[in-house]
Amino acid sequence: MKAGDLLVSSANTCTSWGIRIGTVSSVSHVAMAISRYRVIESVPTGTYAKSLSKFLEGNNRVYLLERPDGLQRVQVAKLRRSALRIQRPGYNLPRSLTSGFVRFGFGFWLVCFLFLNFTLIYDYDAPWFILTGYNFSMGLLLFVFYTCAWPQRFNRTIDKLHLPEFMKTDIEKHFCSQLVMELDQIIGGDLSKGVIKIHELRPKDVQRHANKKLGYVRRRIKPPII
Repeated sequence: MKAGDLLVSSANTCTSWGIRIGTVSSVSHVAMAISRYRVIESVPTGTYAKSLSKFLEGNNRVYLLERPDGLQRVQVAKLRRSALRIQRPGYNLPRSLTSGFVRFGFGFWLVCFLFLNFTLIYDYDAPWFILTGYNFSMGLLLFVFYTCAWPQRFNRTIDKLHLPEFMKTDIEKHFCSQLVMELDQIIGGDLSKGVIKIHELRPKDVQRHANKKLGYVRRRIKPPII
């Protein structure tokens, strides 16, 4: 393991099973290596660096995703400084739930839009005002998904609509896959480049992008690690 590599994992917990079922995936968590024996991750208690052996204790299935090209020395130094600076208590659960909800929502919206429009037009010969009202409501729903897809955009919308401040998303707090993508972007890595930014990525999305698009090498890590 070297700095910049990823670790994807799952555990025998309700949270892990919920994420895996909700995302139809075998992994529920992702972390980034900052050295040979240390990783940084976001968990419900906060964003912290820990030893690899400590990381393995909380997971029963861990895979290492090795970068095809290692980081340069300046990138490694920047990663370690950023990992030190970014550590803080607190986990952004609303932000993590939104990433999954928006991904499902876009697919659900597309199916409903196409299927119901076809049904209303060809099966029921619906009048124009019903079609107009339906498509207007679907347009509003798409706007909601678009707004919620990224917290910075959502926070700007809250300001423009003069809604209460407590509705905003705390962008200083992280969830696991978003932390990994942010750190990679800070150091100018390849993981955060070429991503279609419809919504923030889930652990499943990070693994798929690293494996299929960037050629990361995946191998199983079996504890104990000494």
